[in-house]
Amino acid sequence: MAYVQNNQRQQFSRDGQSSNPGVEELRAAYNFVPLADWVHYCDWADQISHDYPFEDGISGSIEYSLTNHTRLLVGGAQDANAPVRFFRMPGGHGLVGKYAIPGTSIRGMVRSVLEISAFGKFRFVDDSRLGVRDLSSAVKDIYQKSFATEEDGAYKALSRSAWLWFRDGKWLIETCAHARVEQSLIDNYAGVRWSPAARGGNKGWRPSAIEKYKDLVKKGVSLNVRFKAGKVANHPHSQDKQLRYIKCTALSATEGANILPPPMILGRLVVTGQPGPKKHMEFVFAAPLGKSDKLRPVDDELISQFMQINGESEEWLTHWRPKVLAGEPVPVFYLPKESSTNPIRAIGLSQMFKLPYTLSVHDAIKNSAPSHLDFEHPDFIEGIFGFLNDEEGSLRSRVSFSVAQAEGAPKEAPPVRIVLNGPKPSYFPAYIEQEEQQGKLKSGQYSTLMDKDARLRGWKRYPVKDGFEPEPATTEQNKVASTLEPLEPGATFQGKVRFHNLRPVELGALLWALTWGNDDSKRHALGMGKPCGFGQVSIAIGQTKLITNDGASLPSVGRLLDVFCTHMESVARKAKKPGWSSSPQMRELLAMADPKRAIGKDLTHMELKNQSGKNEFVQAKGVRRENQPALALPAFTSIGRRT
Repeated sequence: MAYVQNNQRQQFSRDGQSSNPGVEELRAAYNFVPLADWVHYCDWADQISHDYPFEDGISGSIEYSLTNHTRLLVGGAQDANAPVRFFRMPGGHGLVGKYAIPGTSIRGMVRSVLEISAFGKFRFVDDSRLGVRDLSSAVKDIYQKSFATEEDGAYKALSRSAWLWFRDGKWLIETCAHARVEQSLIDNYAGVRWSPAARGGNKGWRPSAIEKYKDLVKKGVSLNVRFKAGKVANHPHSQDKQLRYIKCTALSATEGANILPPPMILGRLVVTGQPGPKKHMEFVFAAPLGKSDKLRPVDDELISQFMQINGESEEWLTHWRPKVLAGEPVPVFYLPKESSTNPIRAIGLSQMFKLPYTLSVHDAIKNSAPSHLDFEHPDFIEGIFGFLNDEEGSLRSRVSFSVAQAEGAPKEAPPVRIVLNGPKPSYFPAYIEQEEQQGKLKSGQYSTLMDKDARLRGWKRYPVKDGFEPEPATTEQNKVASTLEPLEPGATFQGKVRFHNLRPVELGALLWALTWGNDDSKRHALGMGKPCGFGQVSIAIGQTKLITNDGASLPSVGRLLDVFCTHMESVARKAKKPGWSSSPQMRELLAMADPKRAIGKDLTHMELKNQSGKNEFVQAKGVRRENQPALALPAFTSIGRRT
C-alpha cells in the first residue's frame, strides 16, 4: 500500500528498496510527545467552587468556527458491518438533521492538547500488564533465555506442562508429563492432513489452535488417546540445530481395535497455532486426573497476568472459557522458578507463550514521574475540567462544549475502504523509550518493560499532514477493513464553549488550546482516519461574552494568552527546567500540529506483509539480517525528510 502526497506527488513505498527487502527505518503514522518528569499542579484547587467566586474569576462563553482542511469523519451510531457515517443531529418526522460534531469530541480534542501543553498528568491509561513473545536477537536475553537452555549440545525447553482447573471459585493446577507428537501421526490417527508431507506445497496453511480443534471435531475424533513415548533425546531441528525432548512414538484411540499394547500412557492431544509451514509437531499431555491430592492453588497474581494477556483472546473466549465453566481442565504450559511459596513464574497456552513483563504500564509511567499517577492532588487541567474518583473526591467541570453544527450543506466525499488498525502498544521499538541515534538502536538490546527503569514514550499523537491519499484496502485486507464516508475539506461547524468562574490563567489556557496560542498555521487532529491524514481541523474564535466577578475591565484574548504563557514559563522555572516553550514536550507537540513539518516525511504504518512478502515490524528489529541494525522510532522532529 502507498500513501501519495499531492503537489509533489511523492510516493512512499512500503516494501523498502527493491534490491534490499530489509527495513531501513522504523516508520509510523503516529509519534509521541515525551512524558515530563514533573506535573503542573493546581495550587488553588482547594478554593475552586461553583458557588463561591474567585475575586479575579471570569464567566461567559466563546463562539468558534471549526473548519476541516482534509477529509473529516466524526462517526455517529451505525449498525455492525455498516459503513461509518458522519454524526448528524436528529431531524423532525424521522429525518436526519444537520451534520454535527458532538461536544464531547471537541472537549476531548482540546483537553488532550491542554494536558500536554500545561504539563498535566499522564493518568488516563489502564494499568495493564502486557506480554512479550519475541525471538528477535535484540531481545533474546529477556525471552529466548527464559524458554530454552543449552544441554549436551542441544536446546531444551524450560517450560513444562500442566492442567489448569477452576473449582469452587478457585484456580488450581495439576502438573503432568508431555511428549511432542509428529503431525503425521495425528494424520494417521485422526484422518486429517496437517503434516507438511500431506499438505504438499501449501505454504499458506496457518490455522489457529481453534481451527485445528474444530478440524478434529469434524472428523469425530476424540482428544483422549493412548500413546507411547521414548526417552529424553536429541532430535534434529532447522538450521542444523538439535532440540532435546521426549517424542511420542505411537498414537491410538483409547477404545477399539487399534489399542496400543503395553506399555502405554493415557493422554490427551493438545494442539497450538500454526505460525508457519515448517511446524510439524503438536503435543500429547498425560491425561488429567483431577484428584485433590494432585492439585495445588495458583497464585492470584499469576492468574491475573494470564488473564490480562489471554482473557480477551478468541481462543480463550470461544474455546477454553466454556470448557472451564463446564468443569473441564485447560492444558497450559508454565515456567518454573525456585521458590517454595510460589514455584511458578508464568502460565500460557503454548510452549513459548507470551511472557508477562516485569513492569506494568503504570510502573513504567512512574519511572518518568510518580506524580503522573498522583490521585490526591488535582493538576492544572483537572482544576478546569473537573475530576471524579474515590481518592480525590469530585469536582464538576467549569467548562462545557456544545454540539458544533455544520453550516449549509457540506460536500460528502466518496466512500473509502481502508484498514484502520495499527501497531499494538506491546511493540517496544516504538512505545518504549530507546537509546537510539537517528533511528538506530545504539546498544545491542532493546529496552523493554522487563527492565526496571523502562519508560513509556509518552503521549501518542498523529502528526497532521496535507494531501495524503490512502489506497483502498486489497481483497486480502477486506476482512479487517472499514468503509468510511467522510466529508470533503472546507466544511465549517459553529460551536460554543461555556465556562464559569475561571481564573484568567485558566481561561487563557483554554483559549491557547483552542487556537494553538492564536497560531493559524497549526492544526488539530479530530475523528477517524487520522493515520491517513483525515481530520485536520482549525478553530477560529468568534464572539466572546465575558463577565468579570470583580467588575474590572474585560481582558482581551491576546492578554489572556499572555497570562497563560507567562504562567507556564514561571512554573517551568520553578520546576528547575530551562523553559516552557523550549521544552521537548512543546517542541514535539507543536511540530506535530504543523502540516508543513510533515512534508517529505514518511508517515505511514509499516506492513505485516509488504510487496516482498516480509513482515516489516519483524525486520525493523534486525531479525536474521546480517549487518542490519535494530531500529527504534525516532522523535518526530528527528525524522529525516525524503527527496
